[in-house]
Amino acid sequence: MSVFEILVTFTDWLWKITLEVSFCVLLILVVRRFFGRFFGARMCRLLWLILFIRCLIPWSFPVQHHPVGLLHDIDIAFDSKPTMVPLPSPETVASPEIPSDEVSTPRPILPFTSFGFMLRTPRIALAGLWGFGMLTLLGLTLYRNRRIAHVATNAAIPVPSWLQEIFLDCRSRLNIKVWPVLIITSGIASPSLIGAVRPCILLPRDLVDEGNREQLHHILLHELVHLKQGDIWFSWFWTFLWLLQWFNPLLWWAGRSMYLDREMACDERVLGFLEPERRIEYSRSLVELLKKLSLPARCPSLAGVVEQKTNIERRLTMIKRYQTGTTRRLIIGTLAMATLLAISLTSFAASKQTSMLSSDKAELMGRVEHFFLHNFRDITARKSIEWVEAKIDKKDSRSIRYMYEALIWDKEWKIMNQIFTFETNGKFVNYKNVSGYPKNKEVSKIDTSSKEGMIALVEKFFSRNWRDVTARKIIEWGEVRTDKEGNRSIRCKLEATIWDKEKKIMNKIFTFTPAGEFVSVKDALASLSVSPALTTPKIKIDTPENTVIGFTRAAASGDIKTAMAYMLPGGVDYEDIHEILTAGPSSSAKYQFRQLLEAVDPNIPIKIVSQQEKNDYMKVVWLLTFKRTVKFGGDAKKMVFEPGSTLEFDATLKRTEQGWLIDNI
Repeated sequence: MSVFEILVTFTDWLWKITLEVSFCVLLILVVRRFFGRFFGARMCRLLWLILFIRCLIPWSFPVQHHPVGLLHDIDIAFDSKPTMVPLPSPETVASPEIPSDEVSTPRPILPFTSFGFMLRTPRIALAGLWGFGMLTLLGLTLYRNRRIAHVATNAAIPVPSWLQEIFLDCRSRLNIKVWPVLIITSGIASPSLIGAVRPCILLPRDLVDEGNREQLHHILLHELVHLKQGDIWFSWFWTFLWLLQWFNPLLWWAGRSMYLDREMACDERVLGFLEPERRIEYSRSLVELLKKLSLPARCPSLAGVVEQKTNIERRLTMIKRYQTGTTRRLIIGTLAMATLLAISLTSFAASKQTSMLSSDKAELMGRVEHFFLHNFRDITARKSIEWVEAKIDKKDSRSIRYMYEALIWDKEWKIMNQIFTFETNGKFVNYKNVSGYPKNKEVSKIDTSSKEGMIALVEKFFSRNWRDVTARKIIEWGEVRTDKEGNRSIRCKLEATIWDKEKKIMNKIFTFTPAGEFVSVKDALASLSVSPALTTPKIKIDTPENTVIGFTRAAASGDIKTAMAYMLPGGVDYEDIHEILTAGPSSSAKYQFRQLLEAVDPNIPIKIVSQQEKNDYMKVVWLLTFKRTVKFGGDAKKMVFEPGSTLEFDATLKRTEQGWLIDNI
């Protein structure tokens, strides 16, 4: 495919997706404007998920009378209408003859066509303009995101105990499963949640120094609700859509409405966790924040309490009129979402077809595909590489060159490059191989010493084995290890769906030779040489306090066997902690964690900050004191702990017959 054909395909696709997205956005804005008060703020926020679903689903239901068709008719008026000759009856080739005539004179072809107004504008210029705008905005977005993260986390100070208690209470009330890090910094002017993968809540230092506990309680609730709703991922998806269609003014306009719905949904959910007499205090907290703080620059990885001054009045009105959700509102909102989703999944079924190819090329491509249906049975799979424009020889026979990858009898891949020739009436004449073809497809050598190479080998193993695993989701990849024989292995932790029914957590170690040949696969737990807690009699696990204190002191002194004895065999973090305690400098992240543990002073009494018990599990937070300087984290979130500084650790413990063991940290 030529560069021009690629540009034609891309610009047409971009135009089509722009029309569909704009139509979907207009639907959402109309429904939100006239029916939003019946749904409530949380349902209005969910309306925007319809746009995301429409962009992710590749298919739609064609409808003849569709609003997008009005613009499509403009394109059709400028398009050529090539005529196609009917294909002949099936032919089977036994012993093809090689033609003696050379392929020479090119046959006239029809010009490329697409939607009307684009015919007068060079495709390369438009594609270049789109790419320049997209890359510029992407660069600015990433720079702003990195700058905020760097400035905010570099100036972090210890969190006071009274604020930590408020934070723990808010997390417990919202039942947050992902535990964010609380950071007090002078590098940001407004409270914000930052980070999609490793969330952090940033509080301005001046706000904490004032000590207004009621206001801080409201702020933390608001930011934790942002985390619970997944608003950071919500913003990133919107940002990617906006970058793709940065030229669409409708998206710029709709973005303000989407962010307002996100904040109002967050306010509504916070009010649901507050007593009626405290809800008015929440609105006062918003007003006070607006008076004292400057607003942050909009960033996809940032979700603050106060982001736009113009929206504060509407948010306060919503708080004043707040009422708990009713069945009637839920039914109305669900019906509206279902209707909008059904409408958004429709597309225009064009009654006329435009041609992206010349008529000769399109016809001959069809004839070649028709030829493959009845010949070359040894080719069990094909992948197209290139179609070259149709040509005509001295006898008026037409030919086309086709390069493709062919899988021969499901065993060997070859590169084929062939010229197919047809008579003027479409009857097959012959085919011949271009000089130098067929060629064996070169299989790239996999570097088994690298993590990427080992992952590729495991993926190849899955493609050919374990057919009962019909779906899988990778949870974690371990580091590459080499045994005494020189074979290399890697651990893969995944969620496997068995025959589309049962889901299981699998933790396997895959071993391959240095040349990439499969050796074995076995359970990760069976490969560990660490003794579990039951075989180590010198540890005290009768209370959660003794368990976390014993683990901390063993890890700080480098006693791996004793430290692992406090871990629950088969628990969530059993293998991860073993890799951390044995990590070398090549594993930077895990090695940093190991250095952090070994920098703890085991002689200073370890203080238990809080405990929260639920059934047979206990959430414990304890305080560590460092005996030497240690650095932890990447460039954007690097933290430096000096001798005598402290850090809070938390873990979930499980009660067993022998005592309390650590499930995850």
